[in-house]
Amino acid sequence: MNQYDLGEDSFPKWYAIYTRSRHEFKVNHKLTGKQFETFLPVVKSLRRWKDRKKYIERPLFSGYLFLRCQMDDYKYLEILKTNGVVRVLGTNKMQLSPIPDEEIESIRILTENGTTVNCYPYVKEGERVEIVSGPLTGSKGILMQRELYKSTVVVSVHLLGRSISVKVDSCDIEAC
Repeated sequence: MNQYDLGEDSFPKWYAIYTRSRHEFKVNHKLTGKQFETFLPVVKSLRRWKDRKKYIERPLFSGYLFLRCQMDDYKYLEILKTNGVVRVLGTNKMQLSPIPDEEIESIRILTENGTTVNCYPYVKEGERVEIVSGPLTGSKGILMQRELYKSTVVVSVHLLGRSISVKVDSCDIEAC
């Protein structure tokens, strides 16, 4: 049994590859050339310049792409030797973190279907958040409740022992 097996299964698993900034397409091309199965989810977004507008493809998850293989020492080193690869995600090189097939398949269906896909902030209830757009930009508080479109953020003044809450669009908050 090699050191990268994360169970008794011997089938290929999906891994997240962290790349250098803006190297996702290059790394994807190089890994594909090395006969690895890769998946780089992309979305089209409107880019504006002073004189024109153009739709461009950009990675859905900036700085990441996915790779599917049965990891062993040789493949791990081949991945790391690829120009633009920073690391394979996991707690350390001996304990890589595979991504469930269902999550990759869901992302594939959403991105290849032609529907509008937007990034959504990954924050949990009880986490400190900052409002990053809208009239309340810059406010910080604790996420108390998260619903589909609206989230409740509580801002506290500890010295006074008082708190206020506000409902904001869920896409207007980020973890801080």
